[in-house]
Amino acid sequence: MDELPVPVDVVDVVIPPEKGIHVVRQCAHKNLNRVWLQPGAESSEIIHFCNQQLMQVVFNACAMVEKKRFASVERQEGR
Repeated sequence: MDELPVPVDVVDVVIPPEKGIHVVRQCAHKNLNRVWLQPGAESSEIIHFCNQQLMQVVFNACAMVEKKRFASVERQEGR
């Protein structure tokens, strides 16, 4: 994460939980407080850790599906 060229708003975790916990711990260490756990990347350990660290965590939702759903709502509302 030290090599990222731009500031990070949210970390989208798309790796198995046994590796993802290390990523989430790095996020907490870097004060990156928003994490999205893609289906299959979540675990009770990761979610518990995020909650303990007062991180915003999304799970049980696919970012691509949610983006499409949000775009559809925007079109219906004329945005």
